[in-house]
Amino acid sequence: MLIWNDDGSAEGWSRWSHSLEQLGLVPGTDYDIYTTRGAASGAGNGLGGRASALQVSPYDLLVYTSGTQNNFTLSDGDLFADASDDLGLLQNWLGLGGKNLFLSGDNLAADLSASGGASVEFMQEVMGVNLHSWFLAPMIGNQVAPEVAVLPGNIVFENSDSWLASGGCENLNRFDAITPAGATISLAEFTGAGGQRGLYDW
Repeated sequence: MLIWNDDGSAEGWSRWSHSLEQLGLVPGTDYDIYTTRGAASGAGNGLGGRASALQVSPYDLLVYTSGTQNNFTLSDGDLFADASDDLGLLQNWLGLGGKNLFLSGDNLAADLSASGGASVEFMQEVMGVNLHSWFLAPMIGNQVAPEVAVLPGNIVFENSDSWLASGGCENLNRFDAITPAGATISLAEFTGAGGQRGLYDW
């Protein structure tokens, strides 16, 4: 497993490393880490600017996090923005077959949507999502730490029924609101303040 830390926040990565430790995973043994230097600067230091699909081919699972980054998440190689061709790398890696990709980040969909072209195509066809809104909170009753409940029949979340999406403190995170694109299915949903399910159908 390769974990790509594309988040400029040390606090964000400490939460990831703590979770991995709780799962009994050891860095250098169970997973390797690639950290983007100056992630918020758009300096072309993403994985796509430093490696090829062949170099990443030994990994069967790639976990990506952009944390709370608003810009310069997954780049398309635009020399006038961020020259790292992250999308090209990921698509070529996936094209090798037998690969699994997990992408996360508070504002990942909003950033890709604003980048247009190849970025929107990647978001819709590879990630399988559409951006419904760049600001989730008003859509779920302005909850700052909403509960996320697993939907019946999902094939991903096998060991958890629900979890909290921490909105941060003191400054609240701005989560994207996304909906499935094409044949993609939802795996979980936000609940109401009292834990009610089925309230938010966008």
